[in-house]
Amino acid sequence: MDILSVSFREINLKREDIQNATITKITNNINIADLKEGPVINNEKTLSLTFEYTSKYETKAKGNLGHIKIIGDVLFTDKKKVLSSLLKSWKEKKLEQKSLILPLQAALNSVNIEAICLSKKVLLPSPINLPTIKPKE
Repeated sequence: MDILSVSFREINLKREDIQNATITKITNNINIADLKEGPVINNEKTLSLTFEYTSKYETKAKGNLGHIKIIGDVLFTDKKKVLSSLLKSWKEKKLEQKSLILPLQAALNSVNIEAICLSKKVLLPSPINLPTIKPKE
């Protein structure tokens, strides 16, 4: 399986008033929204996986403090038999996410970087834990 591109088509972010608010929970999720035939590139069939990524920021006192939502597409190619099988499974609602690990990982790699940048723009903490340096004891 070869990943050809990852693109975003919708980005939505919002932050409520953060005065005296302590974020208690950040939840991240990525889902497959659609799977369909993509364009033929260099005489090869492709599939387009549409994904939806969300990060939700919550507080105990105020509830929802903000969110980041990104909808996008991953264009990928594989052997014709594999692509046909994936499309058939999707249409029959029997598709297992593990069969699309590579496209989902490509989407996640792209949205994680974008979500970190977007969170800074609206003064929210990073939606994922970044590595920290710990001094030697």
